[in-house]
Amino acid sequence: MEAFEEALHAWELKPEDIAYMGDDYPDLPVLAKVGLPCCPADACAEVRELAHFISTVNGGMGCARDLIEKIMKVQGTWDNADSHQW
Repeated sequence: MEAFEEALHAWELKPEDIAYMGDDYPDLPVLAKVGLPCCPADACAEVRELAHFISTVNGGMGCARDLIEKIMKVQGTWDNADSHQW
């Protein structure tokens, strides 16, 4: 929780503007504060109950990418992602 609060302060963010993905008990306090609590498919039951988005992908197998893709599609930025010069 301390690291979360420090990150909010450092980047001048509000908790409601954050999407956070967690999978186990230590993530519960942060998940309860953020605007979009998320978890992988294999998260513990308590985390899945709190999550607004549950990836169909297990942790460590692309669940963060799944979340990012979904957010970008909702924002309308996914189709433009491949046109960037990396």
